[in-house]
Amino acid sequence: MSMLAYATDMPLNRIWIDTVKRSNTNFINQQGCYQLIAPEATPDDQMKAWFLADLKASFNCDVGKHWRDMKVMKILKQENCAVQKLEKLKYHTDLRSLLALLNANFKWKADMPIYTTDMALGTVLYAKEPIPTLAKDKALLAEFLTLNGLILSHTVESLEMLVVDPKNESAR
Repeated sequence: MSMLAYATDMPLNRIWIDTVKRSNTNFINQQGCYQLIAPEATPDDQMKAWFLADLKASFNCDVGKHWRDMKVMKILKQENCAVQKLEKLKYHTDLRSLLALLNANFKWKADMPIYTTDMALGTVLYAKEPIPTLAKDKALLAEFLTLNGLILSHTVESLEMLVVDPKNESAR
């Protein structure tokens, strides 16, 4: 899946395996190895195109970007919340970097959380803990958000997703 994310410039948590209407629900659990060998001077765009063509030809998968209603974790400003001066805290980040951290995944799995916001991405946020630890600990993340006058809301948004549609029959 990481090669698919690379080839399409989509994060792993925006890849949707469309097995809902198919009997091929085992597709998600299948593991394999793929290797594309090409001359060293081959441009990245060409390698990506060959990979996507191989998905169709060898694995009988259609791949395309489509808008889907998805469950998301949306970062919102708390209503009527007075935030104290936090500049003295040791750690800080901006909202853009926090979203990148929370949405970064190194291994694909079904139903990965997607974090979004409508707030200004340059908003500076302060923390008591090193920022990378927030992505690994939900309690720390909740405390960090509360400290900055923010909350996480479970909602549904229309997002551009990379949809992989495996057909029932194998191409080979």
